[in-house]
Amino acid sequence: MYSFKPFVFDQHDIKRSEVLRSKSDSKVCCDDKYLYCYSTYNIDTPEGFEDIAVEAWKFNLLTHSWTPLIHQETHVIDNSFEVGSIFEEGKLILLLKADTSPQFFYLSHWDLKTNELNIRKINRPLPKMGFDPNFFCHNLHLYAIGSQSKILYQRTANGPYKFFYIYDVLKMDLISKKWDIVYLCPDSDPFDWDRNPQYGEIFAFDGKKIYVFDTDESSQQPLISRRIFAFDLNCKQWNEMEVQKDLETEPGIPCMHGSYSFAQYKDAKGDVNIILTGGNINETSCNEIWRLNLATLQWTCISKFGVLPYRMRNHVAAIGPSGKMYVFDGMVEKGSGEVENTSIFSAWVTIPKLKEMAWEAVLFYNKELKEKSRTELIIRGYPPMFVERLTN
Repeated sequence: MYSFKPFVFDQHDIKRSEVLRSKSDSKVCCDDKYLYCYSTYNIDTPEGFEDIAVEAWKFNLLTHSWTPLIHQETHVIDNSFEVGSIFEEGKLILLLKADTSPQFFYLSHWDLKTNELNIRKINRPLPKMGFDPNFFCHNLHLYAIGSQSKILYQRTANGPYKFFYIYDVLKMDLISKKWDIVYLCPDSDPFDWDRNPQYGEIFAFDGKKIYVFDTDESSQQPLISRRIFAFDLNCKQWNEMEVQKDLETEPGIPCMHGSYSFAQYKDAKGDVNIILTGGNINETSCNEIWRLNLATLQWTCISKFGVLPYRMRNHVAAIGPSGKMYVFDGMVEKGSGEVENTSIFSAWVTIPKLKEMAWEAVLFYNKELKEKSRTELIIRGYPPMFVERLTN
């Protein structure tokens, strides 16, 4: 009998031959029909260069099959390499830098839903970017989180001095393709983005503020969640923010060191929430799940209700519009050791609308529907929005 079960994971096995070739930087996003995944890799050319190639796939959430997305322009020449990306709502924006003189860069926009690709060559240099810079789009601008500076401050008049990290914030006008400085750290050079990678860094965006989850130097434990800093795009300044612990668990905040997955979504109230899953604790993988509401800054340990089916690290996750999360790639602990994850795991991480529950129940009792034609489904009276999910 069908029953709705939030935070209970289903496992979708896929054939090994259909899994993307081994990558260390796969990224995913999803809608209610497909899970989209992309990676980049280098290919050698006869001239001795290493050109970049973009590989994208989509995974049908009902038939559980992979389909490659191919475009004749996915190979970008001129010895370019990926600087960063934005991947959401089935749309992929790539910044690709050409390592030649005179300097220029590519701005690639690939709509995976329609398989339309547009690549523009921008004849001006990019700011120098260090390890894995972070990007997001807002109001026709591409924002970039750049170099890191260490700031000494005193929270109260009598309190101890502490350090925290702040970042340069730059933006590029998506029409003119020109870069502007939004915030510049003291003694920072916006064209020398060279920061050391830190475990435990997460950058989230709620439309108004950029949130950074930093380590706490007053503790021996490199907790990612003890302090949160936010950059207000209107005020153009960094501020420390106090999180609320989950009082029903101890220590009430996640203790994952790194290699976890991060995904964000909007709940029914319009609040942006982030979900953390898996990762390392004391060099051991875990199966924990945590949620943080960015409006209330309240941590909730979802592991009270359900955990990942395996201890997992280096995986990626995406949350669909209806509230179902999909976890893919990475390493899982099985038996006496770790193996490559060749499954996709899915679970509801929020309570969806009743029509979504009803549709899930219909599919539970009528598994043959995915084999029916669009015309037959329409004649049977199924809602068009759900028929669209069943047909290619």
